[in-house]
Amino acid sequence: MEIIAPLRRLDVLVSYEYASAKLLEIFDRDLALEQMREVLHCAREIGMGDFLSGGVRDDSPLMFRDEPLLVRAWHEGWDDQCLM
Repeated sequence: MEIIAPLRRLDVLVSYEYASAKLLEIFDRDLALEQMREVLHCAREIGMGDFLSGGVRDDSPLMFRDEPLLVRAWHEGWDDQCLM
């Protein structure tokens, strides 16, 4: 599935932020939790956008596939938009 350019950039950003949040957990747990909430929100937004652009529910972003939390958030966004 082709993702429009702004969402592709956001896709990369979310993956980067997720990795950063994992590292932050070692040093500052509160900041890591705040950043994780933001990252998961972004993943949900990507799922919503992918639904609107005609994406298939089983076609989560490739960068997310090794991260169950990101895949789950993406599916939640896709599902939420589907129900609207």
